[in-house]
Amino acid sequence: SIEHWEGSYDFEKITQKTSGQSYPTSKLMQMLFAFELVRRHQIPAAAVNPGAVMSGIWWYLRGIKKKLWDLFAPLILLTTQQGCQTIVHAATAENLPAGPLYYTPYKQMGWCPFYSDMVNFYNGPTLGKPDPKVYREEYWSKLWDFSEEKVKPFL
Repeated sequence: SIEHWEGSYDFEKITQKTSGQSYPTSKLMQMLFAFELVRRHQIPAAAVNPGAVMSGIWWYLRGIKKKLWDLFAPLILLTTQQGCQTIVHAATAENLPAGPLYYTPYKQMGWCPFYSDMVNFYNGPTLGKPDPKVYREEYWSKLWDFSEEKVKPFL
């Protein structure tokens, strides 16, 4: 998800259900986990951005906001069919490239990867570049260890 750009390395934030940082941090953690999975087990793994999708996630809008949303959102958001393509591709493609992968439905522009990864023209599943902080490998293993500690009581 594009939200990984706003995520934090503070792993405890993902345990705070009311934190405004918990969702973006959980998306960053998903990317770190996928990248560590590749490193530890040499298996294909990818993090994906479905894109800005016109889906039921916007159900809570009411009144004029809902009317404006219904009018303009279809002009800029992806369909649910387009939004699922990065996920389906990452899960079913044969012969994925080696290494940690990040798929986005947009063609990223090198001079502006954040905004071009948020809302852009649909390009189909495309290898993209996530926030550079994702490549800090020391956090891959720290997250792995943190996760093992959190699930240990349930094993």
